[in-house]
Amino acid sequence: MDDPNHSFPTAAAWLPLALILALIGPGAMPTAQAQAVIADPDMYEESDGADETEQAREVLRPKESDVDETELLENILDRTETEFSLPPSGSWELIWDFDYTYFDNARSDRLLTFSNETLGFTLLDIERDAEHAFINSITLDYGLTDNISAGIRVPVVFKYDSVQDEDNTDLGDIALRARWQPWPSVPGETRYTLFGLVEGPSGDSPYEGDASDLSTGSGFWSSSLGLNVSRVIDPVVAFGSINVTYNFDADDLDQDRIGPQGLPIELEEVDPGASVAVGAGLALALSYDVSLSFQYQLAYQDETSFRFDDGTERESEDQVVGIFTLNSGWRLDADTILNIGVGIGQTDESPDIILSATLPFVFEDFADLSAGGLLR
Repeated sequence: MDDPNHSFPTAAAWLPLALILALIGPGAMPTAQAQAVIADPDMYEESDGADETEQAREVLRPKESDVDETELLENILDRTETEFSLPPSGSWELIWDFDYTYFDNARSDRLLTFSNETLGFTLLDIERDAEHAFINSITLDYGLTDNISAGIRVPVVFKYDSVQDEDNTDLGDIALRARWQPWPSVPGETRYTLFGLVEGPSGDSPYEGDASDLSTGSGFWSSSLGLNVSRVIDPVVAFGSINVTYNFDADDLDQDRIGPQGLPIELEEVDPGASVAVGAGLALALSYDVSLSFQYQLAYQDETSFRFDDGTERESEDQVVGIFTLNSGWRLDADTILNIGVGIGQTDESPDIILSATLPFVFEDFADLSAGGLLR
């Protein structure tokens, strides 16, 4: 095994790169192409087909409520278990996150029309939906005490639909979070972290503007409460999480839609329903500089209701999303660990591919960053 005391490049070599990547955004990144199969380009659209897909994409979108893989990998690589894993009192933690998600779906949207020849219903359209989403985000946490922290996450989202050849780059949904570890960690016992999250609709809403536009946000407020747990069972760390999210209604909408009879209608209100997610996994140190973790996440999203100006109401089906992820931690210097992950969807509603990278920096205050040359 490598010498744990050998020298590394300092964190100054890595923070500027992370900030540049986050500020530039992913708009210039390459995207893959997909093909579309459309039986009739003059078909009418049903109002909730694409919305169901959009809802499924929000269920296991990367969130601050997920188990903090970076903290787990830091602990197992350091071979230590500190009393608290949150930023120490009076200090800051800056986290750069990059996530890429790819969805490839063949859906019918239940677009049916009555045929006089067959005296029955005929499928009017089969559409392939292939979407790439790149999310660059900066999270800033502050240690209120050694066991309580508060933070904010600001994402920049780039989406590309390779079927429609459309793209959109804009701010995502900004989130505020708080974390609390009620008891100090004791070797051999379970560590508990309670968290709360509030997310606002600062990104482009899928329920405003043109219904075919690519959104960068959910379109509604949401709040989450949950619990993360972890325990060192030498030589591995077992961890898990559970969180419940309540999505608030989006009302006062006036989005133009086309109804089942081909007549124009307006979407006035969306009730997104609640969701619950659980996750569990194991982390293992392969050496002093490399670690590996496995995690499975499963989420359930309740039905979404859509209310229109003609008095009708439609409900999408509930969603079940499952993702298996493999993460690796790479020590860049004595205090900095890069976490790289890949996820594979396990259900029809899940994303096909998820790629992620996380890079954290802990510092006492911004003056220390400047003094260290990181902000110059």
